[in-house]
Amino acid sequence: MQPPPIAKSTEGTVTQALSTLTTVRGLVPAEKRTADLTGRYHNHLEAIPGDFRRCALSAAHEPTPEHRALMVARRNDLDAALGGCDEATVRRAVGMLRSVMAVQQADEATQKLQRAAYLATLTKYPGWAVERACQDFLDATRGEGIHAPKPGEIAAVCRVLVAEGRAERARINAVLDAEIVPAPTEEDRKKVKDRYEKYLSEATARAADTKAMLDSRKSDIPTEDRQAALDDLKRREERRLAEEVKA
Repeated sequence: MQPPPIAKSTEGTVTQALSTLTTVRGLVPAEKRTADLTGRYHNHLEAIPGDFRRCALSAAHEPTPEHRALMVARRNDLDAALGGCDEATVRRAVGMLRSVMAVQQADEATQKLQRAAYLATLTKYPGWAVERACQDFLDATRGEGIHAPKPGEIAAVCRVLVAEGRAERARINAVLDAEIVPAPTEEDRKKVKDRYEKYLSEATARAADTKAMLDSRKSDIPTEDRQAALDDLKRREERRLAEEVKA
């Protein structure tokens, strides 16, 4: 199936759309300080037994108001960069693809459904991701470069493009939403120490009792009888081997 010829007016639209694509920046990397803070606090998170949605953070590692403000600002930037796009962006990017790539002929009703499918699928992704994904198909770095991609194919590229930003946002959320566990007091430390010493003492006593019981059992077995049994077993084995050789 050959792609349709591009009329002069369509060519102008494509050029304008390409210009829009080249100006899209996408996700802006976090500042080094903010990225380091997020990583440092995230490394101190601990799992809460029975609660897989939230983590715990010791009060000793609680973010300061300044650090929390930096992470909140970064999360707001990510929210803005990862939010869904408007229909006009999808129409422009997908329309450019379908104007220069081969598409299956369809009646007006089917075309209307196709447009609705593209809009419903792609408006969930940020505009820069949709446009960059479409640009990849235009450049033939995705697909075979002949047939226009389906909504799911473009969405798959969009998910790859936004994955890093979503992962960063999840790390920031885990830190900001963590349950702050108060630092143990001296009394708490003393209780833990006392419990440990009590356990250690009981364990040592049990080990000593077990050793004494085993030693007493060994002493109940006459040494001479045990050696005689071993000698008898050895003689029986020697006779068996000798009979096998004669046979």
